Amino acid sequence: MTNVANERGQVLNSVLTTGEGAGLDALCQGIVERYKDALEPEPDVIYVDRDCCSASGKPAVLSLFRPWRTQVRLDIFHFMRRFVTGLTTEHHHLFQTFLSKISSCIFEWDRVDIEKLREAKKKDLTKSGRMPTDAQVTASITTAELAKHCRRRTRGAEETGRLIQGVLDAMWDSTDSTGLPLINHTSMDKVWQVQKKHLPCIQDVPGVDLYTQVGHVYKGGQKLQVLRCARGSSSLESFHRHQCSFVPGWRCNAMHMQMYMLEGGARWNINRGKDALDISDNSGTRLYDVQMMTTINSMSRRILGSDLIPEFQTPGKPTGKSNMKQIFLSSYAHKSPISYAGNEKIAVEYLFAQSGRGDLLAPEQSPDLGSRIPDVQEEEKVEESLDDRTVCGAVDVNLDITQVAKRQVSVPAEQQEPPITAELQQQDSQTPLEQQETPSPAHSPTLPPESTPQEDTCSDHRGIPGWKAIDKLAAYLVSLKRDITALAGSDEHQIIRLYNLLDEADKAPFVYGPKSRRRSLQGPWRASRKRSGAAPGVQAAERLYLSGGVAAEKPDSNRLTECLCLHLFKEFSLARNRPRDAQGKILPTPQAIVHTYQHIKQLVEESMVLQRDTDLVLVTLNNTTVTTW
Repeated sequence: MTNVANERGQVLNSVLTTGEGAGLDALCQGIVERYKDALEPEPDVIYVDRDCCSASGKPAVLSLFRPWRTQVRLDIFHFMRRFVTGLTTEHHHLFQTFLSKISSCIFEWDRVDIEKLREAKKKDLTKSGRMPTDAQVTASITTAELAKHCRRRTRGAEETGRLIQGVLDAMWDSTDSTGLPLINHTSMDKVWQVQKKHLPCIQDVPGVDLYTQVGHVYKGGQKLQVLRCARGSSSLESFHRHQCSFVPGWRCNAMHMQMYMLEGGARWNINRGKDALDISDNSGTRLYDVQMMTTINSMSRRILGSDLIPEFQTPGKPTGKSNMKQIFLSSYAHKSPISYAGNEKIAVEYLFAQSGRGDLLAPEQSPDLGSRIPDVQEEEKVEESLDDRTVCGAVDVNLDITQVAKRQVSVPAEQQEPPITAELQQQDSQTPLEQQETPSPAHSPTLPPESTPQEDTCSDHRGIPGWKAIDKLAAYLVSLKRDITALAGSDEHQIIRLYNLLDEADKAPFVYGPKSRRRSLQGPWRASRKRSGAAPGVQAAERLYLSGGVAAEKPDSNRLTECLCLHLFKEFSLARNRPRDAQGKILPTPQAIVHTYQHIKQLVEESMVLQRDTDLVLVTLNNTTVTTW
């Protein structure tokens, strides 16, 4: 299936073909002739998913659209998707973070538009009676709002290459909680060496305005423009997903298939034409019958003197013999729609013309398929212009990506993005049981005395120094009230002070070790099984991603976590100090430790101050790992 669309997202032609390359010559030449007959100039730029450049300097796609001399650019969505082949799996917890960073390396946002959107979101949040911080305003901005109200442009080939290299260096050894690496080093080396050559192919063409204002909205009392971007093929990617819903059922003959494709394409173009025009008196009609809408407007002009459907424009006179072809392209547009030439083929008709089986479009029905046409499913209205997968997250809009390149390669991405990591761990942590009244202490935290790292000479059981500072921090966390849902400002200040007293080795970001080892799996006849995935543990990581889980660690994998568990174990040695479950039963010691630990972990993760000013991470525990410990 090959589709060609214009800058408004309207499909110019959609065909089934036996192969790409020379098999698309008739398709492309038909579009060239259609532009010529309509006296339309050739487009300024053509976005393709392949064949964007060649060693000779002339892209192969221009030989199909001869004699056009337009600029050819590679679609940035497909450029970013090529990096996916260098990753271990798409179900990695850092997959979306990686693509967001790559998008920030390619695009820079218009500062004026970003500030207007921030101000509007801030006023909108202020209506609820609270004063949001800059971080809260940024977190409330969605990718759809960025694409709808803000413009962006490419950074340039040289700067993009430098920034992408910095992101790869920073995330080269990043892993998830199971220890599975994000990047497959061998594959990514090959991918990056090839994609460096295509950096000039993804840059915007100078002098070509890619944005059109199609309306405006009010948010927080502030007027924001609604923009439509003509860059890339995001609308075609949305059209690909909708093509499956054009054909109801599982089986149909060639003639019915042709009818469904024409009907679906016509409705798609009508919807895209409505979205592309800024008409204040839009009728809001959901009609798709061109003949009916033409008759309604004709009678309305005679009786009322105006059109009842002002956004609809009567299509031009067909130049071919088939009326079905004209229905497919008829759409809402500023100018007269471009009519199909008589020799152009569409959908299944194009495939049969290549294979010499045009007789299959005859109305005779195959006896095994039947003659009943299934009911057409109602098409949902989807704003495909907002479904741009190349838009980065709001957190990365003003991110100084050069700082990412300066980070050490050994730093995992879980610590490079504290808010994202905290969100993942918070969602996947076990839900605490209801806290019952127990004799356990609920007093205010006791402030440890001031000390300096030089005075701390206490070592743990492994002989590693710095245990005294960890013990003070763990004691303060354990002494927090068990019934609070958020940390007070004084608590946050004290935790930061104690954190700064830790040894540098204890402040280093936590590195998750691999939980899967590459080993030979014995199959039948003593033959090794074929392992799926580029690295051991891919299937386990995918299961965790799909279930929204995080792999649990042993308490001794992190010194602060181990010290917390030691304090809790000492406190819960007496049964009267342990919490109770919903039925009032006293929890066993391992469950009591996990229950209280998850509450402390939640308080730390939900504190934006701690996430911003420290690299404090409490690993995930469960009953099994605590019992084993």
